[in-house]
Amino acid sequence: MEALQQKGRWRLIAVSMLVGGLLTCLVGFYQFYNPGSFFFWAWSGEFIGAIGNRTYIGAYLLTLIPICVAVYFLSDSWPRRVAWGVALVFLNVSIVLTRSRAAWLGLAFGLLLMIPLMQRHRAL
Repeated sequence: MEALQQKGRWRLIAVSMLVGGLLTCLVGFYQFYNPGSFFFWAWSGEFIGAIGNRTYIGAYLLTLIPICVAVYFLSDSWPRRVAWGVALVFLNVSIVLTRSRAAWLGLAFGLLLMIPLMQRHRAL
């Protein structure tokens, strides 16, 4: 019984982190396509969201992608899987728009590491 409660807690934490990240992406998209409208004092023509620096938001979003992939594959229904798939695409597009080479490199290495880990998980 306690294992089920623990699993539910981890899922709640993961979903909360992803919702916060997606809200940050929405702020970034709004700011990127409506220059000077939101956080106008910090706007520099880049995708910076509410964080204020493209490298920082890239690193923040980069930490959320493996969590989103895990929630996507652990979803038990197809509507949730579609929703997390859309969120995953949204996070990846946001990382591309940051134009942060460090985030791009981290994404490439992260995806290369996730492939063997996911194959190992399927073998279990």
